[in-house]
Amino acid sequence: MNRSVRRVMVGVAGLAVLGMTATLAGTQTDAVKEKPRLYRYDSYWVFPRAHWGDVDDDNAAGSQKILAPALADGTLVGYGDVENLMHSPEGFTHANWWQANSWAGVMKVAEGFHKGGGSSSPLLVSATKHWDQVFVSRFYNWKAGSWEGAYRYTAT
Repeated sequence: MNRSVRRVMVGVAGLAVLGMTATLAGTQTDAVKEKPRLYRYDSYWVFPRAHWGDVDDDNAAGSQKILAPALADGTLVGYGDVENLMHSPEGFTHANWWQANSWAGVMKVAEGFHKGGGSSSPLLVSATKHWDQVFVSRFYNWKAGSWEGAYRYTAT
């Protein structure tokens, strides 16, 4: 095969690969559509190791008293607790979150914890660090249900 024929074949193959890449990229972009806003409140905690066993009990009490009723009446669309298995000096050990279709729903639950004395429980007072964040999602694919051993991926 002479050089010019080989060059033409390499050029045609390169254009074919480029065309396939552009087609795949266009398909992925078209599939992502903005959805109604979903508001999520995340509360991060750093507890001393001696208190890690108490976190599940405290989370269950808060879930029964405030989160489950808010889910049942439609204020929330989801909630959960997180135990971080990948610890770092600056990171959290545990987290709680809840989601609502409105900012008002998120704040109604936050006020429920505050008014119910949840923010002053002995376990929460033992935390060495605490911070909260609120996220607004327009692109998501969450599924309702109970999940164990699951993970969450977030990009901002």
